[in-house]
Amino acid sequence: MNFAWLRAAGSEAELPSAFEAHQKACTLGSVQGCVAAATHTYHGLGTAAAPEQALATINTLCEKGSAEACQAARGYFASLRPLLVHAQIDESWTLPSKAKFNALELRPAYVVAPGRVGFCVRPDGGVDKVETLDSTGEPLVDQLLRESVSTWKFPRRPAVQSGAPLCSVHEQRLAFTFRPVSSRPLYTVWEQYMTTRGGLAILDTDPLLWR
Repeated sequence: MNFAWLRAAGSEAELPSAFEAHQKACTLGSVQGCVAAATHTYHGLGTAAAPEQALATINTLCEKGSAEACQAARGYFASLRPLLVHAQIDESWTLPSKAKFNALELRPAYVVAPGRVGFCVRPDGGVDKVETLDSTGEPLVDQLLRESVSTWKFPRRPAVQSGAPLCSVHEQRLAFTFRPVSSRPLYTVWEQYMTTRGGLAILDTDPLLWR
């Protein structure tokens, strides 16, 4: 449950309907629906702004184990991401270059989880307050992700009633292939993708770099 269908509709006039849908999902037991509804309420998107009420809900969900709620408690709302997506994301939301990834000589044991980076969108569409929310397990990869997100541009900004900054989350996944080799191979990035949800880098062994 998220704002993706609103982005496809291309109209913020649909925000009240989205809020109602998230509320219904929450009532039916969806934690993600509850976090999304609280995101609406915190920012005043499709409903009256009530930041204190929203934060109380978010903190409760965080205490119950929702990672997305814990990110929101820190001020970064993953549910906002689809509202910030625009047609030029491949150009303005660039991922670290393959060369920078490859220079790290990554191995599967180094990267243990998806990396999540929090960021805020300035009024001019630039980015600030970039920080690692969830580490990949490799500090150098985390640094590359922060540096990359810091260069992003956001021409699309939904209007919020609360006046709160628009801060969201980028999720980056690194997928390693596994092959039966007798030596310790180096992994290189073969493909990278950016989606409305986040980034994906696929790494495979490079026989020319085996040691």
